[in-house]
Amino acid sequence: MLALGLSFLGVLWVRQVSLIAHTCQVSEGTPSVPALAGLVVLAALPLLLPRCRWLALRPGELLCVYLMVYLVVPLSGANAMRQLMPAVTALSYFATPENRYGEFASHLPSWLVPRGSEVIRAFFEGSEEAGVPWAAWAGPLAVWALIFIGLNVSLFSLLTLFRRPWSEHERLQFPLAELAVQLSLSRGTPVGLPFPPPAGGEKEEGGVGGLLGHKLFWLGVGVAALYNLTNIAHAFNPSVPALGQGLSLNLFLTERPWTGLRPLYLAFRPEIVGLGYLVNLDVLLSVWVCYLLLRWENFFAQLLGYQVAGMPFEWPQGNGAYLALAFFLLYTARRHLKDLFRQAFTRGRATTSTEVLSPRAALCGFVGGSLLLMGLWVKAGVTVLASGWVIVLLTVSAFVYTRIRAQTGLPISYCLPRRDIPVSLIDLVGASPLLTGGGVRGATVFSLMTVLPRLIFPQMVATQFEGLRMAERTGIPRRHFLATIALGVLLGVALGYWSHLTAYYHYGCNILDGGVTEGGWRTRQALIQYERLQNLLNTQAGPKWLPTAFRGVGLAFTTLLILLRTRFLQFPLSPLGFAIAATFGYHIWFPIFVVWMLKTFILHLGGPRLYRRLEPAFMGLAVGHFLVAGAIWALVGTVSEEAARRYLVWFA
Repeated sequence: MLALGLSFLGVLWVRQVSLIAHTCQVSEGTPSVPALAGLVVLAALPLLLPRCRWLALRPGELLCVYLMVYLVVPLSGANAMRQLMPAVTALSYFATPENRYGEFASHLPSWLVPRGSEVIRAFFEGSEEAGVPWAAWAGPLAVWALIFIGLNVSLFSLLTLFRRPWSEHERLQFPLAELAVQLSLSRGTPVGLPFPPPAGGEKEEGGVGGLLGHKLFWLGVGVAALYNLTNIAHAFNPSVPALGQGLSLNLFLTERPWTGLRPLYLAFRPEIVGLGYLVNLDVLLSVWVCYLLLRWENFFAQLLGYQVAGMPFEWPQGNGAYLALAFFLLYTARRHLKDLFRQAFTRGRATTSTEVLSPRAALCGFVGGSLLLMGLWVKAGVTVLASGWVIVLLTVSAFVYTRIRAQTGLPISYCLPRRDIPVSLIDLVGASPLLTGGGVRGATVFSLMTVLPRLIFPQMVATQFEGLRMAERTGIPRRHFLATIALGVLLGVALGYWSHLTAYYHYGCNILDGGVTEGGWRTRQALIQYERLQNLLNTQAGPKWLPTAFRGVGLAFTTLLILLRTRFLQFPLSPLGFAIAATFGYHIWFPIFVVWMLKTFILHLGGPRLYRRLEPAFMGLAVGHFLVAGAIWALVGTVSEEAARRYLVWFA
């Protein structure tokens, strides 16, 4: 009941500050701000009110609440229903005699999109009197709920097959899961240190019993609070000195070929500095080095006279990197997977009782969910090639992203080649194969299908995979964990539908999500897909070999890094770092460079002992930024939108 209540409050909070006021994307953080804030408050209550023992929850109970809120709230965020609903309505509303949107809208099946001119008009313009036309939306919402649940089951089932090799054999540390575990230990419950103890087996002060009782943790929280409060004060009074949120170097790069180094932005992100402290030095080094290599790649291209739009094709290179990493992860787990197949299909063979899903259930869930999704899209009119391409690349993205989260714990949601998944097929085959067999209808439904890579499925299954670690660390029973996952997804979908449709039909989609007259960025993203479709059909464009070649470059370079890492154990660059840099390097390379320098200096100055002692301070820096810039300032946004707009913080 506590989890349900907090989830509902979190959805209302996101609806107000992210959708209506558009002042802070509190649901987009990693971890989600409402979930983290709820965990900290619930864990701190027994410390603040020691006589009220009934307020104290066991760590497993706290983490079940945290996990459910973490699953429910993002489904009401910017990359779930807010992506989906404009995608299924934009064609009909924005159809004009000058475009082909009206023709495209007629090709979309009625069981995927709502019908009725007044239904669509009121969605974008608002209708306080009529309310939500639930009857018109019932069928499409049911089908999309099936798509959400089927894709989640497929991805989660796949990832459970890799719990043992990643957790037990490779001993990945799951930093975000361990952070949540340590925050839940407010009463001194001896679950253990979040990371291996320093040499000599000495216990760190506050190492057992959680972070909330550690002085250095609160020092880190104070530093984050000081950073954000000075920025807020500067927003109201420019004479107050403050660091700000970043510094763009583009103004200094105005002459060719130096413009090839753009974009170069120094972002100040305390949460990345804080949690980046737990990342291996080689990964940290690789992220900022690889991002600068991509910038110099474009610089030398301009120096040699190659002025090509899209250079250096970072997203395609990132897509290639993800494919190489997926092949490598499958290869390294081949013996484990072979044994699981034997367990699944050998009658009478004992299965592993410690797994959350049996091998047979996991394989059936993965294959069944994937076939269900492909069947739905093929029935809608998409060719088998196009639907299979999107589902396979989306699965690869979720698989590798989960590995990045489990190994590094970097608090970033968007280091995914999600924009390149549909484009990669068009670049490879052109327009003709998309039209063959499906015609204009197939191409139109394919454009609608491209909303799937923009949704939050990789982040959701990564959270669920981290939940496996939390359950293992705190003894959450398997049935309780599965019930939390199932209820979180179902409740998240239902509340996401309700929160968005009630807001859209009350205010109008045109002025929500940061929009003025024609919707916000999510509406614009939906229209971009249909504009691409119209250009593709009008020009009958053929394959584009240059972006495809750079996908091959990303795959080859990542494969080279993998081979060098396996051949030379001291090789400093990690393939994970290149995948992160190519997909989201612009926002994170500088804070990762900062934490790399700090961690290197600390290790040289005091060795592992000093490094271990300072861990709570860096965790506090990250948590403090989420709480002050996310939770507290977002609460201000619910009271005063004008004040909150003076200092906008986006978690991504």
